[in-house]
Amino acid sequence: MQIKLEILNGTLDFINYTKNQVKFEDIDNLYGNPNFLGYHQEIECFYLIIELNNNIVSYLPFTIRDNSILSHGGGTYGGFIQIKDLNIQEVNEIENELIKFLRLKGFDSLVIRFLPELFWNGHSSLNSYFLSKMESLFQEEEFYLSLDENLDNINDLNFRRNHKRDIKKFLQNDFEFISCQNNEDVAIFYEILENNLIKHEVTPTHTLDDLIWLFSNIKDKITISLIKSEKEYLAGLALFNINSSTDYVMYGSLNYNSNSSGALKYLYWKVALSSYISGKKYLSLGINTKHDEPKNLPLEVFKLGLGAEVVERHTKTLYTK
Repeated sequence: MQIKLEILNGTLDFINYTKNQVKFEDIDNLYGNPNFLGYHQEIECFYLIIELNNNIVSYLPFTIRDNSILSHGGGTYGGFIQIKDLNIQEVNEIENELIKFLRLKGFDSLVIRFLPELFWNGHSSLNSYFLSKMESLFQEEEFYLSLDENLDNINDLNFRRNHKRDIKKFLQNDFEFISCQNNEDVAIFYEILENNLIKHEVTPTHTLDDLIWLFSNIKDKITISLIKSEKEYLAGLALFNINSSTDYVMYGSLNYNSNSSGALKYLYWKVALSSYISGKKYLSLGINTKHDEPKNLPLEVFKLGLGAEVVERHTKTLYTK
């Protein structure tokens, strides 16, 4: 068994190195797509390549922080992108070689922010193995909706009664559902987002330029929707298609000046229904607060009102010394 490990600096070098073995259109993980990860101009992206008997079997996108490898500093999730299935003997040997390799390169630890297991697809023996072996740093609560035929009818929704009431009240008004098509639409959404987050004294993860770049270059993986009345825009939602079973709500924002809470709840319903129709099983609503922050109770109540369930998102570490 011959195992080769190599680190490549930069997305272009990675694409050139792997082009004869890896078809990125077949990778069922948005966070394994180098075109997605490459938008971070301020974050230097590296790739750990794992080869077995001269064949690429996996790669790990990562950033470097304080002598540690972090997968991934620019993504919601990290972890190994596995091209081929591996048996337990191969995985064991990869772990041994990986620890030696990282130690030789001067890294103290490997840190991975794992996608919740519920959302995994495809080959996962490496992630399963390392998730079970690595030491927990912290875990966070991720909220999600299980998608089913009950989404077809508002009366069958698992939403709480007050959410349904607000939606029904909103449906009595004239409004327009807009699927963003151009940069101007994205800018309108971003203005709603910024104003929404200012109220909570935080800023968006992405700049407007970031979001426009992603929307323009990975159009099949990102959709942005708006709700508009005759006079103003009421709400907006940005959705990331992270794999074949799961969509992820990156941002959902209400125009507080509109005084129409039903608009955003309606938008979540319609987006969840659209994800279900497209064949998705889950709609992730993300975490409410980071592990070291106090709970955002109003946001938790809002998500639970949508019928959300909770799954744990794990961040773990493997020390090399």
